[in-house]
Amino acid sequence: MRTRKKSHREFQSQPPWLARPLYGLAAPAIILVTLVTNSFIVVVLSNKNLRTPTNHILLSMAITELMTGLSSCPWFLYYYTFGGLYDDQKYGLSDFWCRTHPYFAVHLPTIFHTAAIWLTVYLAIQRYIYVCLPSLVVRFCTPKKTRHIIIYICICAFVSELPILLTQYSVSVKISNTTRSCFHKNVDIIDKVVGVDSWKAMLLCLRAVFVHILPCALLIIFTACLFKTVNEADRKRSVHQILCRKAQTTSGCLSSNRLMHATTRMLLVVIAIFLLIEIPVALIFIMHLLVVFYRLLDMNDYKTVNNLLIIRNFLIILTYPLNFAIYFGMSSSFKLQFRQLFSRQALYITSPADGAGWRPRFSVQLIDIHKLRRPSRLMRKMTQNYGQKRMSATALDASAMTDEYL
Repeated sequence: MRTRKKSHREFQSQPPWLARPLYGLAAPAIILVTLVTNSFIVVVLSNKNLRTPTNHILLSMAITELMTGLSSCPWFLYYYTFGGLYDDQKYGLSDFWCRTHPYFAVHLPTIFHTAAIWLTVYLAIQRYIYVCLPSLVVRFCTPKKTRHIIIYICICAFVSELPILLTQYSVSVKISNTTRSCFHKNVDIIDKVVGVDSWKAMLLCLRAVFVHILPCALLIIFTACLFKTVNEADRKRSVHQILCRKAQTTSGCLSSNRLMHATTRMLLVVIAIFLLIEIPVALIFIMHLLVVFYRLLDMNDYKTVNNLLIIRNFLIILTYPLNFAIYFGMSSSFKLQFRQLFSRQALYITSPADGAGWRPRFSVQLIDIHKLRRPSRLMRKMTQNYGQKRMSATALDASAMTDEYL
């Protein structure tokens, strides 16, 4: 069985002057902010008023991004914040941290980040269908199908890390009364049949293709198509406004298109920020692969590449709190639902405004319950009106089409 020692010498390849400020100070602070912001996102998007296919994806993204940070936080706090790296240099890792740190430092964050990447790709594909291929919405964008695809993505993210989980483990060996060494061991079949280096190179190549290159390529393609479509719609909007005013149907066609494209713009901002971070992350990962396994770059450049890996891991969690600001600033429904969490106002969804040939548009508003003399009676009346209008709409409109408005 082939073993590989993982002692303080290997950890010194991550220079403390860079790793400790980023991993030990900045990263826990960002993870704490992410815990607050993404918890708000989960609470708001879990509300029954906002349960749409698109929001199911955004909710799943918030959870996976939050778990990416939380799963790595124990290792960051122990090793970099509270000085565990200095104990490692003197005495070696304890048996507990030797066995568990690969899960906190690598496996769990990798699984959750992989899921977040492909959920973002799915978000772009689904929005492309809504905007450019509306005839396919009924088949591919229903709430049930969306939930199933989200589950499949999470399962595939776990399976992608499973080969490493099943073939590699860590063992702590006592060298003296005060020192220990941590060894990485690989199962015999890898060493005898494939070879450890070939096995790891193959896994990293597959990860580079299916977790970095392919998702980035798909996101660039669908984002470009969506951006082009939204720009064309903006150029035509002035003409549509004039026509709608003349035909007295502004509340139907104009408002519906405006809301749909406003939601699309917000999602484009989310995807664009994700791409701005993920493209450099992918390039750094590929550069590391070329240096370590294929020797296509000078090994003297490894220190630079290793420093870039630290920055890469930090960039992954850096943008997570930004999504809350985007949702709050660009989605009126999200803002109203968030405000309702901290106010005594009641959130009502009034009956849809129907227009000939247009999908129903629901009006979301906050009503001060102290200004209502008989709130229960009003609620019953609004519920009855909403039920009558809802019965006239088809199940298609209720399940799929209303998702255009976040």
